[in-house]
Amino acid sequence: EMLAHFQSITGNHNVEEAISCLEAHGWNLDEAVQSALAHHEAPIMHNEPASTLARRSNARHRDTTDVPPPGPAMAEMRGWFHSVTGVPLWNVMSSAVRIASLGTIRPAIVSESARTPTNDIQRFVDELEREYGNNHPTAHIGTFRSAVDKAKAEFKFLVVYLHSPHHEDTPAFCRETLCTAPLKEFMDDNFVFWMGSIVHAEAFNASQLLRVAAFPYLAVLTTTVDNRTTVCDAHEGLVKREELNLWLVGLLESQGPQLIAQRAEWEERQRDRRIREEQDLAFQQSLLEDQERERAAAAAERAR
Repeated sequence: EMLAHFQSITGNHNVEEAISCLEAHGWNLDEAVQSALAHHEAPIMHNEPASTLARRSNARHRDTTDVPPPGPAMAEMRGWFHSVTGVPLWNVMSSAVRIASLGTIRPAIVSESARTPTNDIQRFVDELEREYGNNHPTAHIGTFRSAVDKAKAEFKFLVVYLHSPHHEDTPAFCRETLCTAPLKEFMDDNFVFWMGSIVHAEAFNASQLLRVAAFPYLAVLTTTVDNRTTVCDAHEGLVKREELNLWLVGLLESQGPQLIAQRAEWEERQRDRRIREEQDLAFQQSLLEDQERERAAAAAERAR
């Protein structure tokens, strides 16, 4: 239970690292959490030319099953919390830990568990529409994992948008790129789309999983033939709609044939399965007819 509390508060889902940190502090949950958060306090900086609108991440074909330690998204949230309240976020978290370690009510954990990821995603979509209108790509309302599964089932790429409400480039991106009719039409026709705000747990966890370093953040994911979910490419920073369209078209042209081949293979397996089922059904029907004829002949023989 202590391990679960540590991972929930720090966002570190690496079991070995979490256990190592707890052991280093004699399984003192308060000290372990403070140490983990202090260790990741400084955000990773990426110096870029001022003229650069967006930076491609080095995440090409990165396996998303490898969960990284808390990164810059957590640092950004801690910095924002401190600027608004004047209180370091880890102080608030450590207070919650002290309550948890005493075996009493855990308000921080209870309040999070009372909110479902689906509700958080829907809440974010509603907030986005109130501010920028509903002319945005149709978003899958559900967890990040369910969006991955949906894209896999439909043999489509998954486009992920992670929203940072306090980033200076977010309003321009939402107004001029995301919430535009041409992008909505193009995205709805070709992709499964999922988005969330990093102030909510589901999107924040996704930002750790994808190793997000800058916002606005877009990633294109796919599932390979060996059932591994990978990032085809990621775009970090402000980007115009025309540039985004060209980027997405390039990915469709370069990596779309792989999905077409997967769909063709799946359809062939489905046809083979249907043929086998039809053959089995015909055989069973023929067998029943033969048995019925044998019973009728036996009955006629007894009647004589």
